[in-house]
Amino acid sequence: MQVDYKNLVFITTMALSALVTTLLDAAYILGYRSKRNAEGKTNPKLENSSKEAYAFISGTGLNIMIDYYHLDYDPEEIRNKFNGLFKVPS
Repeated sequence: MQVDYKNLVFITTMALSALVTTLLDAAYILGYRSKRNAEGKTNPKLENSSKEAYAFISGTGLNIMIDYYHLDYDPEEIRNKFNGLFKVPS
């Protein structure tokens, strides 16, 4: 069986892009929102998508994604570093 490396790189790039976008979405509820909340300006749509993204990261969704795309990442380490950035208790 021959591996098409262009497709492999394409799929890996898309998976990493989705992961980065999910981390950025989840960051809204932990960091940016609290700043905006102090000013009384929150976006309910962003807040809901942020909660879903954080649930994905803190639950098994991250593990499933990493396993499905055969990414060489440790989901627990990603979670710990993300939560450590915003000082979320374990």
